[in-house]
Amino acid sequence: MESIPKSRAQRRRDDQPRHDLAGKLVQVPVPKLARLPLDDELRDAVTFAAARTEHGARRRAIRHLATVLRTLDEDSFVALEQAVDSLGTNGGAVVTPVGTAGAGASSGVTPGLLVGEDSSLGADPAVEGWIANLLADEAGTLTRARESFPAVDLTRLRQLVRNWRREAQANEVLRSAAAKSATAAAPGRSPEAGGPESVAKTKPNLKPKHRARTRLIGYLNELMSMDHRGRGE
Repeated sequence: MESIPKSRAQRRRDDQPRHDLAGKLVQVPVPKLARLPLDDELRDAVTFAAARTEHGARRRAIRHLATVLRTLDEDSFVALEQAVDSLGTNGGAVVTPVGTAGAGASSGVTPGLLVGEDSSLGADPAVEGWIANLLADEAGTLTRARESFPAVDLTRLRQLVRNWRREAQANEVLRSAAAKSATAAAPGRSPEAGGPESVAKTKPNLKPKHRARTRLIGYLNELMSMDHRGRGE
């Protein structure tokens, strides 16, 4: 007995779960992708779609991601769907893949601090995605940057990342010092015991610096802008 071909409406209904999951995947913070059962093709499709900022380009990339999801068997699809749902909105800690270069641990800096060190700087979410990727897997992300942005200067990008890590590490030290100063300046402490008066006399400049981060964001914005012009988006 011949099977009856599915109507277009039925095919769309069948594909809806994959489109829904594709939409969820692009919202997953990049460091958390390491917690998901993604092969290289699927991971690249997720990263590419998440990096698209123009509405039409992002929609096409998500549609492509849904197509890639069709290659999964039912068990693999359900396992991935459950893994994504288990993350929640803020679920789980930032995970650094074992053996990858450049995650915050190697520089002594908390990974989460590096990714969102100062939200007031207003980096585009797609740029934040690239920054998080550089944190989780610098070598792999530099390779993808070379593929995504033909004009990229990898030496410059690598140096900007290195400077950013050093700056973030210094800022973390400053924040720690500021917290200690605030504790020492608590009401009731005498000058002899390191109270407000003595702290005021010796208080260092504890203002964090963001020059390196700003330069990294600027270069990534420049690369993405050239990419959009090149694609005619």
